[in-house]
Amino acid sequence: PASKSEAGASCLASTFVGSLVKTTGVVTALGGVKDSYNPDYFWIQNGVADFSGIEVLYRDHSVGLARGDLVEIVGIVQETPAGLTVIKACLPPDVTSQSNPIPAPRVISSAVFDEGTCSMATEALEGMLVKIESPTVQECTNSHCSAGILSTDASSWDKYGQSWLSDGTGTLSVDNHIFSLFTSFVHTPGTTFTSVTGVLSWFSDAMDPPSDPSHWEIVLRDAADVVGAIDIPVSEVLTTSVSGIQQLNEPYGNSNTDVPSKWLGSDLGGDGIWEHGSCPDSITQEWMSTDIGEDAGWAKGHQLCACYPPEGLTDLGSLSGEYVRVTGVVSETEGPTRSFYFQEETCDGNGEVQAGLYVYRRGAPALEPGDKIEIIAKPYSYYGSEQLSNHLDIKILERGVTLCKPRTVTAEDFHVDEGDSFCKLSAEQHEGTFVRVEYVKVVGFTKDESYPGVSVTYAPSGLPEATFQVQTFQNNGCQAKSGDYIDGGCQFIVEDENGFQMLIDNKLDGVVDYFSGDVAEYPGEVIKEGDTFTAITCIVNQHRGEYLGHGGHYDCNPAPGGMVGWNEEWPSSSDGTDAGMIAGIAIAVAVVVAGVAYGVYATCGKAAAKKEAMEGAMEMAEKNPTVQ
Repeated sequence: PASKSEAGASCLASTFVGSLVKTTGVVTALGGVKDSYNPDYFWIQNGVADFSGIEVLYRDHSVGLARGDLVEIVGIVQETPAGLTVIKACLPPDVTSQSNPIPAPRVISSAVFDEGTCSMATEALEGMLVKIESPTVQECTNSHCSAGILSTDASSWDKYGQSWLSDGTGTLSVDNHIFSLFTSFVHTPGTTFTSVTGVLSWFSDAMDPPSDPSHWEIVLRDAADVVGAIDIPVSEVLTTSVSGIQQLNEPYGNSNTDVPSKWLGSDLGGDGIWEHGSCPDSITQEWMSTDIGEDAGWAKGHQLCACYPPEGLTDLGSLSGEYVRVTGVVSETEGPTRSFYFQEETCDGNGEVQAGLYVYRRGAPALEPGDKIEIIAKPYSYYGSEQLSNHLDIKILERGVTLCKPRTVTAEDFHVDEGDSFCKLSAEQHEGTFVRVEYVKVVGFTKDESYPGVSVTYAPSGLPEATFQVQTFQNNGCQAKSGDYIDGGCQFIVEDENGFQMLIDNKLDGVVDYFSGDVAEYPGEVIKEGDTFTAITCIVNQHRGEYLGHGGHYDCNPAPGGMVGWNEEWPSSSDGTDAGMIAGIAIAVAVVVAGVAYGVYATCGKAAAKKEAMEGAMEMAEKNPTVQ
């Protein structure tokens, strides 16, 4: 493995950075999730001497690799901005033998981590298996803590999946890149394990203070890495339903949520500085994220964007509510081991879905639509998005269950006017569920705004100044098949036949191909204003981000294949009159203009041109009073 240079800004960067190298080692850990929601990382080790281990980045490594495989790696040595040395594999790992002995972990004390300080002694162990004996769980001390199985438990991990252990000589961070310690075993502060084993890594720190960007951490592989653990007692966990979690009676928080009045808008009975709804504008959200000033912090932003937060919460910002047990059927996933939506198994009288809910997670088990599951997790609200989070257990009860049909709705349920609150019961009732809206036209696009390199200084009345960049937080990421990201996201506005509008977004990757020109039936064509769809089936999500002056909004997210009838002729008008008959009358009267327009259609033979001909004919007919 690559050797290290002297200490520097990147924490002892490798002298081989940028070089193409070939090395061999035994696979010690697989499926590390870090920079994205994909299990991109695995670890190899050659012996037990210093500098014997390294982390390898290769997205498809989980296919055909196993612990104990001796592999040859060809790739580029890289140093992450935080200071972690990795090899980015250029070729698939070459397995030269299998079932080799895995190197024994180095037994060390937590003192070697020196509270996260970059040191040569710890750097020598980076990427290697290590073991800590008799470690004790430490209490969470940052501003993003989460409680345990009971809301009365002292916090021992945070919303980013970090927890902390100490053998009395120092403190070590434990992260859930592969295996989650705190959702697998009793993990209250003071709990002591016989030993804990994992691979050592150096990771970018999202926690307070921002000036301390990185830390050492141990990455556990599975339950066998934890000796002397006690299973979490879940027999008394409350059993409920998806419908039971989604309360629809109390907008803008619930009786168990204490939101300071200075954060609330005036229409919520507070004295906050924004005017509409429960979600502050982007500038205020950015100011809060700086952690400057009393009560500032991201957790408060979670509370403020909660429209109708789920039942079972004590504090929206700290995940301190009780765990619940819920049974349902997976309706859509963001990937087999990523977050997913699930719904009530029983359909309503029309065969449509009764209620749905988002589950934030990463890791096993792999799930797909139609899986009936039992999950134990915490109700939570992330910037208004109702969900279950920090799951303790997911059991697959049955596969291949038939899903309920999407709800048939109109855009009226989601329509907001300038100055009105976006927080509507008519939209909230659909959150987390598949809905189907028919015959809509694209009337506009929205883009996230950012000002890179430009400092914006803002100071709410009576509170400290903060400097930051501004973005609207509106769109979900939009990455084309080429790997390039669509600038500003892929969100657009549609309008139904009655003039009501709603937002369509890309959370499930069902939109991006229309922006990148990758729709198979229409290669190279991209979505534009005036385009129509006969139907869009999508999952409703509440999200922070400005829309029509509001700090929050509801959007609807198609899965691939969820947008159908792109610029196809609509079969009838809203009153049932045949659209072709109307167009024929108009064309007969508006002979010149309509005839030319129809000629365009006849020559091109495309749905879009036909639509243009019909619209031109109708416009001419409206101008000619003899048509009426």
